[in-house]
Amino acid sequence: MRTIRKTALLAAVAATTGAFGMQEAHAITYIWDGTGTNTNWSTAANWTADLGTPSVGGAGGDVALFDNTGVLNLANTVDVNTSITQLAYRQDAPTNVYTTSIDRSATLTISGLTGSNAAAPANSGLLVMPTTAAGNGAPTGARVVIQSTGVGAQGGLNITSGNVQISGRPGASVDSPSYAILDLSNLDSFNYSQATNSTFSIGGGNGAGNSDTNSYWGQLILSNNSTIRTNRLVIGGQNNTGTQGTQPVSSLLLGQSTTLNSTLPGNLYVGSDPTAAKTSSGALMFRAGVTNGSMSMGDTLGNRNGWEIARHRFQTTNTNFGVADFTSASGTTEGAINANTATITISAQSGGVAGAGGGFGMLSMNKGTIDTQAMVITRTTSNATAGGVNVGVFNVGLKGAGTDTGGGIVLVSGTISLGQRIATDTSSGGSLNSILNLANNGAITVDRLFVGNNTVAGGTQAVNATVNLNGGTLTTAQIKAGSDTAQAGTTSRLINFNGATVKVKTGASQVNRDTFLEGHTAATVNAGGANFDTNAQDIIVNQPLVAPTGDGVQSITVDNGGSGYRVAPIVLITGGGGTGASAVARIDAAGSVVGLDVTNP
Repeated sequence: MRTIRKTALLAAVAATTGAFGMQEAHAITYIWDGTGTNTNWSTAANWTADLGTPSVGGAGGDVALFDNTGVLNLANTVDVNTSITQLAYRQDAPTNVYTTSIDRSATLTISGLTGSNAAAPANSGLLVMPTTAAGNGAPTGARVVIQSTGVGAQGGLNITSGNVQISGRPGASVDSPSYAILDLSNLDSFNYSQATNSTFSIGGGNGAGNSDTNSYWGQLILSNNSTIRTNRLVIGGQNNTGTQGTQPVSSLLLGQSTTLNSTLPGNLYVGSDPTAAKTSSGALMFRAGVTNGSMSMGDTLGNRNGWEIARHRFQTTNTNFGVADFTSASGTTEGAINANTATITISAQSGGVAGAGGGFGMLSMNKGTIDTQAMVITRTTSNATAGGVNVGVFNVGLKGAGTDTGGGIVLVSGTISLGQRIATDTSSGGSLNSILNLANNGAITVDRLFVGNNTVAGGTQAVNATVNLNGGTLTTAQIKAGSDTAQAGTTSRLINFNGATVKVKTGASQVNRDTFLEGHTAATVNAGGANFDTNAQDIIVNQPLVAPTGDGVQSITVDNGGSGYRVAPIVLITGGGGTGASAVARIDAAGSVVGLDVTNP
C-alpha cells in the first residue's frame, strides 16, 4: 500500500478542496479510498494515507470527503460515535452510489462551520455536490444513500451548524448540469439546527451567471423523524433553463414526522427563485409508504415565516413550477400539515421587467391546520408577463382518491386574494389564473376573500379568478369582487356553488355584510346547491345566483397518462367557447396520470 506523508497529503487536499472553502487551520481532510478489509470509518486503511478516524469536532475539526476517483468501495459505515466539521460527497460518475450506513449504536454529528446565506456551498456542513476535484466541465452527479444499520438505539445524523447544500451550481464559473439524490429513509432520525444566517438548499444554484442554461436539481428523502431548523429552506431554488434527464424537479420528501422550524427572518421556498432570473422547479410532499404522516411548520416560540410556492423574479422566458401536496394526489399516502406562517404566496411574479415567463404553483391539503395571516394566489407586482401564463391553485379537502373524504382547516386572519394585479403594467398579453377549490369536509375561515383584484388599467393581461365551493364550509365576512382599491383592466370573477356552506364570520362589519356578495362576473349554483349560514347576522346578496348553462365539462378521459411525474401536474382548461372549467389531476406511485377530477364543470 502506498504511503503519503501527512504534510504532503494536506497540501494536496488544500489544492483539491479549495473550491469548497472549508479548510481550517488545524483541520484534516480525510478522503475515503475504501482499501481496508471492511467498510468501517474506524479502519484507518479506508482513508487515504491511512490517517485513522475523522472524529475531532468543533472549530478546526476534521472533514470527511468522499471522492470516487480511484475508489474501490463506495460503501462505508459510521461504526463509532463521530463528530466532524463537514461531510462532503462529490463525484464525476453519476451512476455510482455512495452508501453511508450509520450503525444504530452510533451517532454522526456535524458541527463547527459558521453558516452564511451568501457563502453556500463553502460553509456547508453537509455538502452533496456533483463536482469533481478539478475541471467541472462535464455533466456530473452524486447519488448518496445515508441509512441506519445493525442494532441499537440511535442511528441518527445531527447537523448543528453550517449550511446544507444538496446539488446545485458549484460556483459562478461552472456552467454544467448536475443533480444529487440523498436518501435518509432508513435512518431513525435526522436533525439540522442552525436558527439564524443559514440556508438549507435542495437543488439550488450557487453564484451568478444568467446566461447559464443548465439545470441543477436535488432530492432529499427524509427519515421517519426529522427536524430542519433554518431561516431559509429552498427546494428547487434555481434549476435554470436546462433539463437533466427526465427529472428536473427538486423535491423534499417528508418522513412519518417532520418539523420545519425557523426564527425570523425566515422563508420556505418551493420551486421559487428568490434572487435571480432562473427557471425553478420544486416539490414538497410525503414520501411513498408514509401512513398518516405529519408535517409541522413554524417556530415553537410563535414566530411566523413566509412560504412562497412558485414565486419568480426577473423573469424573461423562464417558468417556475412549485407544488406542496400533502394529499394522495401525487401517488403518496397523505398526511396532515400543521403550519403557522406569516404569508403564503402561490405563483407570483415580481422584481423587474419580465418577458413571456410565468409561474405554476399549487398547494393541496386535506388534513391538519394551516394558520396564516394572509394568502395570495397568483400575483404580479411589476411589468408583468408579455404573453406568459401564471396559474395558482389552492386545494382544501381534496384527498385525490376515488373515495374522497378529505378535510383540513385553513385559518387566515387577514385576506385571501385570488388574482392580484397591483402594479403599472405595459405587457401585451398573458393571464393570471387563480383557482380555489374547497371540497368535502374542508374548512376555510378568512376575514375577507378578494376575488380578482385587478387595479391596473395598462396592458392587456387578464385576471381570471375562480372559487369552487364543492363541499365543506367557507367562513368569511365578505366575498368581494376585487379589493378596497378601485378596479381596472380585464377581470373574470366566477363563484361556483355546489354543496358547500358559506357562513358569515362572527363580528363582520355592517359595510361588509351589506355588500357580502356582489359584482362578480357570475355566481353559478350547481346540483349541490348554494347554502348560506348567516350566523344570526343580516347580509345582503346583491348577486344573481344563476343555473349553469350549456353542457360543461362533465368528465375528462385520460388516454395516455405518461410516466415519471414527481407530482400531480397542474391542470388548466381553456377554449371550447366557455370559461371557468377546472380540474385536478391524480397520479399513481409509478408517476402516471390516472385521473382528472372535475372541480367545476
